[in-house]
Amino acid sequence: MAGREDAAAAAAAGVTDEAKLCNLMEQEVSEDEYVQVGGVLERRKRKATVTPGKLQISKIETPHKLQISEVQTPHQLQISEVEIKSKEVQALVLAQDSQRISQENENLRLQLALKTKELEHEENQKLRLQLELKNKDIESLKKQNDELKAEIEYYKKTTKPPRVARRCRWCEEYTTHDYRNCPQRRSY
Repeated sequence: MAGREDAAAAAAAGVTDEAKLCNLMEQEVSEDEYVQVGGVLERRKRKATVTPGKLQISKIETPHKLQISEVQTPHQLQISEVEIKSKEVQALVLAQDSQRISQENENLRLQLALKTKELEHEENQKLRLQLELKNKDIESLKKQNDELKAEIEYYKKTTKPPRVARRCRWCEEYTTHDYRNCPQRRSY
């Protein structure tokens, strides 16, 4: 325990010499196989090997079962740094993708607005042309109407007024024919 505290104190004090650190770690590992905690021998001690640069802990034997301890090695730290960098790159790629998508969305909005204006302009032109055609049709119909009115006036002036019903002396009826043209008289 004292060796572990010395190693932690040396690391906190800025001691970076690997040889000193290894010596402190070796002091912690004793020759017997059991660890004494609180005056009672409880568990088997971990078998540890210390090499400059790599810290590895092998299997731990307990009375109940065999366990494997995991300790982060510099290799695992490098892997986690690589994972962090890859996550940062992924975040940058996602940010660029989101920016690209938002730019495409804005472009599509502008295209939609432009297309809408074009369609409105085309619709307005179409309606103007239809209005002009209808106006021309109205003018031609007015002209025809005036011609027909003039024709009616001409016929009114040139036609004979209808005969008034008179009493025929021969047939004794009120009709439009004259005594001389009575159909009953001609039949005799």
